[in-house]
Amino acid sequence: MEEFLLKLIKMNDKVNVAVEKEKNSKKITNIVKPSIKTKQCLVYYLYRIICKNRKLIKKVGVGADINNIFKSMGVPKSRRVCNSMNSKMSNDSVELENLIINMMEILNNFNEKRTSLLPNTYYDFYNFLEEKSKGNQIRNDLEELSVLVPNLSASESRP
Repeated sequence: MEEFLLKLIKMNDKVNVAVEKEKNSKKITNIVKPSIKTKQCLVYYLYRIICKNRKLIKKVGVGADINNIFKSMGVPKSRRVCNSMNSKMSNDSVELENLIINMMEILNNFNEKRTSLLPNTYYDFYNFLEEKSKGNQIRNDLEELSVLVPNLSASESRP
């Protein structure tokens, strides 16, 4: 799992470099910048992993953290299933960065506290993350997500 988190950190660092380059660009556009789209895909990727394994992750005591993240993403409290984030994701780079960091902290906390669980309860989830750590699997998944869910951005209101 550590390798999975390290690869996510490297991916996020690369996106942050692109964000800084785009900030320094004087070009004005109303199209969502590629670095923001990549951050949105990374947030959505982590959201789906946490959402699908929410019950297991909550067993180690990070349920409040998950609920706070879902609340900040606008996921309805009454919904117990993973929601589509199509046209609901923020375009703010700082907000997306905070979500990424918080989600990675949840996964890290799970990794640290998983010893309190029986190994067979987290075996599948742990193997899933290990499988995603191999090669360029995370990058391939993000590319596939960007094609499958192209409209993550919430539309901004125009004056």
